[in-house]
Amino acid sequence: MQSAAGIVLQNSLNSLLYRSQSGERSSKLAELSEKLATTVAMSGEKAVKEPEQIKTVQSASTEDSSVNLSRQAQEIFALQARDSQVRTHEQAHLAVAGAYATSAANYTYTQGPDGKRYVTGGEVSIDVSPVANDPQATIQKAMIIAAAANAPADPSGQDRAVAAQANEMANQAGMELLQLRLDARIQESDSVLDTAAKASVPEKKANAVEGSLVDAYTDVAVWPMVSEESSLDLEV
Repeated sequence: MQSAAGIVLQNSLNSLLYRSQSGERSSKLAELSEKLATTVAMSGEKAVKEPEQIKTVQSASTEDSSVNLSRQAQEIFALQARDSQVRTHEQAHLAVAGAYATSAANYTYTQGPDGKRYVTGGEVSIDVSPVANDPQATIQKAMIIAAAANAPADPSGQDRAVAAQANEMANQAGMELLQLRLDARIQESDSVLDTAAKASVPEKKANAVEGSLVDAYTDVAVWPMVSEESSLDLEV
C-alpha cells in the first residue's frame, strides 16, 4: 500500500518522463522511477506487517492474563472449601462437648489472592480431667468426650490421641468404681456375719458372705467403656 507522498512523487516522475525529449534522460528517469516504485511498495508491505505483529503480541498477552486468572480462581475455590470444612469440623466438636469445651473455636487464617482471609486451621480445647472423688461421673464425662470426638466426619491424628486419653481416664475410673463397690459389699458382709454369728447359724453365715461378694462383682461387671477408636480433634 503506497503512502500519499509516494503517490505524488511517482506521478511527478511519470510526468517528467513523458515531457523529456532526451533519450538518456528518459532512461535515467525511468530507472529512478522503477527504484522509487520498489521502495514505496516495500514500505507499504512493512506498514501492513507491523499491525499484524502488534496484534500477535497483544493476543499472547491476553492469553497469559487468562491463565493467571484461572489459577487465581482455582486457589480461591480451594481456600473457600477449606474454610467451610474447618468451621464445620470445629463446630461439631463444640456442639457435642457442651460444658466440657473450655474455649470457643480458635482459627488460623490465610490470605487469598483476592485479598480476603480464609480459615485454614482451627482448634477447640476440651477438658479431659477426671471428676474428683466420683468415678461414675468420670465415666460419663469420658463417654461425652468420645461422642464429641466422633462428631466430625474427618477425625485427625490429634483426635485419636485425645480419645486415647479419655479412654484411659474411663478405665481408671472403672477400676475405682469396682473397688468402691467391693468395699461396700465387704462391709455389708461383715455386718451380716456379725448378725449370723450372734444367731449361731454357720450355714447361713457362709451363704450371706458368698451372696454379697457375687452381687458386688455383678454390679460392676459391665460398665460403660470408651471405644479405643473414638477420636477428638483439638487441632485441624
